[in-house]
Amino acid sequence: MTTTALAPASPVDTAEVADLRATAHGAGTAACIALLTFAAELALEIIPAGPEREEGCRALGLAARLAAGEPVDPVTIVDALHDENDEGVSIRLQLAPEGSQAGAWGTVVGALGYAAYHGSLHRGEKPYPLVENYALKEALGLTVDLFASVPGLDWAEVGRACAYVRKKGSKAASGWGEPLRVEDLRRAAMG
Repeated sequence: MTTTALAPASPVDTAEVADLRATAHGAGTAACIALLTFAAELALEIIPAGPEREEGCRALGLAARLAAGEPVDPVTIVDALHDENDEGVSIRLQLAPEGSQAGAWGTVVGALGYAAYHGSLHRGEKPYPLVENYALKEALGLTVDLFASVPGLDWAEVGRACAYVRKKGSKAASGWGEPLRVEDLRRAAMG
């Protein structure tokens, strides 16, 4: 199952969503991974506390470390998405009820797929087939659309995170760019 099946029928189309999409597209790859990871963390907050949510947080921690410049084997991110035992956050997406929880898990899957794909390329490795669709700019837009479908988001926080990325993370927008820590985005988002 791919996340394209979960695209909102009519994505929220606001200035905030357009800002998030433009910032993600204009940032260096590391900054984009950090921004998508931050967005996925916000979306994951609607998932009830428990083992599934903890699994999502652990998986996003891998993407956050990659964006910060730490050595993370993209295979570990792929395994967090879907491992050989049919476990991982993509299974959570498949089992999620339609609506906001599916949007939240779709955002997590999108952030991890993007991180695994581009992390592989950054290491000079061929991306795993599970994440090869995350090369497309449409996948980035879909992740933003899924995020926008999650109710109760604090768009002011998202706007401040985008402003921080534009200020700090836009260097070398055509390549990997400067590492960016998700913790720094969280602090900037809090104002």
